[in-house]
Amino acid sequence: MDRTSPGDEALLADFVAGRRDAFDALVARHRDRVFQFARWHAGADRDAAEDIAAEVWIEVFRSAASFRGDSSLRTWLYSVARNVCLQWRKRRGAAAGRLVPLDGEDDEPIDVPDGEPPILDALETLERERVVRAAVERLAPHHRVVLLLREWEGLSYEEIARALDLPLGTVRSRLHNALARLTLHLKSALEENVHG
Repeated sequence: MDRTSPGDEALLADFVAGRRDAFDALVARHRDRVFQFARWHAGADRDAAEDIAAEVWIEVFRSAASFRGDSSLRTWLYSVARNVCLQWRKRRGAAAGRLVPLDGEDDEPIDVPDGEPPILDALETLERERVVRAAVERLAPHHRVVLLLREWEGLSYEEIARALDLPLGTVRSRLHNALARLTLHLKSALEENVHG
């Protein structure tokens, strides 16, 4: 964001005051993030994630005046996106005649053996981006989303907890497990490339 550009909160306030172009600027600024969040949180394919992201922006449009500023607008935006993703998953589960699990139950800590060589060092000769993306895609949606919010979006643990409506301890546990599983997936990919 350019230093002369208005902040997210100012854009939302301008939109609430009647400036439609402020909403368009907010969407342009966060479109890709909301799409990626929808894809990872809902475990959706590209087309479904685009539909979910559109629903998120409709909900933001409708509820913009309800933003109180108790958190950053980005945290609030992810909270709205989380709720839309949950509704989508419930509708999808109802259409299939069953409930789709909304959160994982495998939040027990996972041990990673000490003394393992740094995985990314060994991946230097591989197509790093492709391998990492494939490993992240293998994570459960609830692990991908905390990883996205922490590592790519830079949200604090507290902001993630507010955005996802989770206890702080659950956020820490999920992030630990996401990183541990990602390490295991990367190690597996490395071994496949070395031995395959």
